[in-house]
Amino acid sequence: MSNQIATVIRDQILAGGRMKVMSWGANKWTAGENFLRFKVQGHHFKGYVKVTLTSMDDYTIQFISTHGNIKKEIKGMFFDQLTEVIDNYVEYVPNYKNN
Repeated sequence: MSNQIATVIRDQILAGGRMKVMSWGANKWTAGENFLRFKVQGHHFKGYVKVTLTSMDDYTIQFISTHGNIKKEIKGMFFDQLTEVIDNYVEYVPNYKNN
């Protein structure tokens, strides 16, 4: 990844929990001018996650199908929310320990 912003976004997501990120099957990390995109194969969602740094210094998260359709968009996120918000949409299973 050559883009500094994308590298920072990836580091922020990983800081929220490397094991969570691994559980998503995150791969195909792609850097853009102000975004990071990666593919996931989670329990609830399979496709791409795009995290974009906005001019307001917050993030927009998009969940994109493998066909390129935006399934969900969440605006106004801060760096310390990224991992949890992505995990809730992609993988999180409540009461997993009881299943």
